[in-house]
Amino acid sequence: MAMEAIEESFSPSESRPPMAQSALPVAQQFDDPQPDPCGWMKDETLVSNPPQHRNIPIFNKPTDEIQNEAQAALRVSNEDLQCRVAKLKDHAARLKRETHLLQRHLKDYDHPLFETWEADTITRLIVVASLYQPTTLDTGLINSLNTKIQHDLATRAYVQASKQITKTTLCHLGLSKAHHRAIMRYEHIAVYRSADHTESEVPFAQWLIQEKESRPDKYKFWSAIYPVCYGCSVETSANLV
Repeated sequence: MAMEAIEESFSPSESRPPMAQSALPVAQQFDDPQPDPCGWMKDETLVSNPPQHRNIPIFNKPTDEIQNEAQAALRVSNEDLQCRVAKLKDHAARLKRETHLLQRHLKDYDHPLFETWEADTITRLIVVASLYQPTTLDTGLINSLNTKIQHDLATRAYVQASKQITKTTLCHLGLSKAHHRAIMRYEHIAVYRSADHTESEVPFAQWLIQEKESRPDKYKFWSAIYPVCYGCSVETSANLV
C-alpha cells in the first residue's frame, strides 16, 4: 500500500507544466527584423557606384643616387680589405724576421756550450783589457769569491767593468769595433759564464777549428781574441790537450 501511494505521488501526468507542442524560431520572437549580413551587396548605390581604389604613389630612387650608394659601400669594403691586407703583411714580415732569427740561432748556436764559451772568452777579455786602462775590476777580490752568492757578486763586477772598456783600449790590443760591441753586450750573456773562465779555452778553440770552413766570419771574430786573452793562436790552444 505504501509503494502504491509513492508511485501515485510521482505520477508523470500530475504537477508538470505542459510542453509546447511546436517552438517558434528565435528570430520570430522579436519584433525587430534581424540584419542581413549580405545586405550591403544588395545596395543599388554601391552596385552602381563602386568605390574607387586610391592609387598609392611609388617613390623610386634616382639611378645616380643608387650608384653613389653602391660606390660608397664598395669604398668602405675596399678600405676594410686594405686594412686586413696590411695587417697580414705585417704579420708575414714579423714571421719572416722571427724565422730568420730562429735560423740564425740554430746556425750560430748549435753547440749547447757556445753561450758558456762566449761568456767565458769575453770575461777573459775584460780582465785583460782592465790591465790596460783603469776600471773598477779587482781580480784579486773576484778570484776569492767561490760561493754561489759570491759568484753572482763577481758577475756584477765583471758587468760593471765591461761598461768601462773603451774602443781605444781594444784598438790598442789589435781588436775591432765589433769586439767592443760584444763587450757592451756582455751583461746579456754574463749569467752563462763558468766559475773558472779559462776552462773554455781549449774546447772552444777545438770547436772553432772544426767550424772554420762553414763559419769563417765566426772563426775570424773569435780567433782574433785568442792571442789577446791567452797569448797564443786558436790552433795552439786547440792542441793543448
